[in-house]
Amino acid sequence: MHSHKAIYTELTDRIREAVRGLKVLDAACGNGLATLKYASSASSCTACDYAEKMIEYAETLDHPSNVSFELQDICDLPYEDRSFDAVVMLNALDQVAEPEKALQEAARVLKDDGILIVPTYAGGRADRGTFYRQAALFGSPLIYSSWTPQAFLDFLEANDWVAAEYCVISASAPFMYAECRKNSIPKRAETISASTADEEFWLPLKARIFTSKAYPHILFDRPSLNIEEKLPEIARNMPDVSEFSMLSYSVLSAEAEKVIRRYTQICPDLMVVNIKAGMETFSLRCREDNQIFYELDDPSSLELRQTYFPSSWYDRYLPYHPLDERWISGIRKEAGRPLLINACGAFFDFTKEEVVSFLRICSSYGGAFVLFDADSSGSGGILVKRTNLNERRMPSFTIDDIQGFVKELDFPCEVLESSTLFRGIEKKGMKSDTKFRIELIEKMKLRNIYILKTGTFR
Repeated sequence: MHSHKAIYTELTDRIREAVRGLKVLDAACGNGLATLKYASSASSCTACDYAEKMIEYAETLDHPSNVSFELQDICDLPYEDRSFDAVVMLNALDQVAEPEKALQEAARVLKDDGILIVPTYAGGRADRGTFYRQAALFGSPLIYSSWTPQAFLDFLEANDWVAAEYCVISASAPFMYAECRKNSIPKRAETISASTADEEFWLPLKARIFTSKAYPHILFDRPSLNIEEKLPEIARNMPDVSEFSMLSYSVLSAEAEKVIRRYTQICPDLMVVNIKAGMETFSLRCREDNQIFYELDDPSSLELRQTYFPSSWYDRYLPYHPLDERWISGIRKEAGRPLLINACGAFFDFTKEEVVSFLRICSSYGGAFVLFDADSSGSGGILVKRTNLNERRMPSFTIDDIQGFVKELDFPCEVLESSTLFRGIEKKGMKSDTKFRIELIEKMKLRNIYILKTGTFR
């Protein structure tokens, strides 16, 4: 069991690493002693408290030039929106009459990819000991709230925060340390109209359900089968979609699953990001131990996904456009682990310039393995013809020579693997038209799957 001094040493050590190089707001800094233990690693630290005696004492301390102390109310901060990289509320929320307002203000002044650090006692109504009696001498408030560790996590979630990292430190009363991110996914209504997503959103899911029943040797997706009866009518009935279209989506998903499993064996701490995730189920089909998956899509798609495949500590949602680098910046601030980015199906509407921009972003933030598919320029739309959804759309991005494409890039990138989409697919039982189109695509190499390594990571 930790002593009071040991707890604060561990907490400030953790905070020091979390805020290294960041612009920090220490909200409810108290007498400033804890602030000065970690603030040296920050680019700057604005420390504030509403207790005048606390700030008066803090200003008497010898502090570096990157630290300033101010008299402010953390429920009514004067700072501009999105002006801090990190907000620290060390042992503060339980001393605020309306902690919800404090969290709202933290969300306002914190950048979208910023981090909220909220260590607090979490011993329910247990006696907190001498700290509070001593703090009262400086004008510190009464204790308004008491949480157990789980109740504190529930409180954060109810106020639109996701605890990305947390732990409980054993002491006379348990102490919870939590690093949080904004939850940009709006709270769900009880029901969502089927009109909130068109057929194109549901088709990959419908295809995996179809293939799991008709061709389980190609792909078997138990999580998707489990929710079939709960899906809206638009997702369950698509009578005009061809068998070939169904299998195209499913084979792409099956190939991506194989790559994820294989690269996880090579890199056990691999993190996976699914671009334009939709209703994909990789995190449920092939996750290993403590592996983390990220689902990147627009907010409305993630909101709909939440109904069927709720986010969790290992399956995290990223409501960003793929070209908005905040998503990868946030991931890299959390961990420096190897990253596999699954962009299968994501580049259909991208131009070549947009794909290059995406790969450059991946390279700039520590590098990553990038898995994606692309048609050749001679495909003539064969892969979208006869699908009632895409018959008027052609791919914007094509590749004929992957090595030539990579050589033109002005950042580190190499081709690790290249293969055709339908390689080795057992066609027994398929319709003759489906067989013909698969054989033609394979013979002419009209759609291929690539794995690139961007950046200079090892």
